[in-house]
Amino acid sequence: MTFGEKLKELRTKEGITQKGLGEKLNVTAQAISRWENNEVEPSISMLTTISKLFNVSVDSLLGKENQAQQLNEADVNNDVEEPSANTSKVKFIHNNPKPQKPVLAVCEACNEPIFESSDIRRVESSNKNGQQKIYCYSCNEKRLKKIRELNEFQGRKKRTKSFWLGGLAAALALAIGLWLTIPSGIVSNIIYASIIGILFFPFISCLILDNNFIEDMVGTIFDWGFVRMPGLIFSLDLDGILWLLTVKLLFWIIGIILAILFGLLAVTLGLVVSLFVYPFALRKNILTPDAD
Repeated sequence: MTFGEKLKELRTKEGITQKGLGEKLNVTAQAISRWENNEVEPSISMLTTISKLFNVSVDSLLGKENQAQQLNEADVNNDVEEPSANTSKVKFIHNNPKPQKPVLAVCEACNEPIFESSDIRRVESSNKNGQQKIYCYSCNEKRLKKIRELNEFQGRKKRTKSFWLGGLAAALALAIGLWLTIPSGIVSNIIYASIIGILFFPFISCLILDNNFIEDMVGTIFDWGFVRMPGLIFSLDLDGILWLLTVKLLFWIIGIILAILFGLLAVTLGLVVSLFVYPFALRKNILTPDAD
């Protein structure tokens, strides 16, 4: 019985899945599968760990004498050739193949074994179960390259959207200024509209780029306008009910006025502050874009 067959027999007997055994040995389920299919063999230290886990000897796992001991004996018998009668020199012949390094993990992208710990890359899974994915160095570099390309694409998409929506807001403000100026003849209207349009361009752009604090600031200030009104005590008669409805209506009107005032305050502060924040937000989008 080969090692893989013996390992599968012990695992099945204990009712453990390949994934469960991999978690106990701190390797992936793919590594367990490759062991059981005799594609690769674990290290001597891993054999010892497996033998302790299943309470069997290493010899029992291998189904023969310790493989390391056999290799050493073969080295003694094959490495040195006795000198012949026709020569006085001793020839050293190395016929044994170099022992394979132990498999530390298996890449989940290319499904190739990883022999060096420096080549292992552990990446947090996108699920919320806290599991990690294991990649080799090459596959991890390819993964990071794809992420960078996606981030750059999303960054360009946001940047383009901010340009034309911000420009549209500025053009709309300028059009309103012209519309108010022509019938009234007040030239200052177009000046005010132009200033508002210039302020709206960085404000809209900052909201679309979404890599700054403008949206959070505006939302927080606007939330201040939604004040919770106090409760009311009233009598259960006609006058009490009419008084309740009147006060409730008054509170509703006050609530709307407060929401409008704080909304205007939030937008005004956003317009002014975004004028200074926009250059940094645009630079951040170009240098370090983030994917959605």
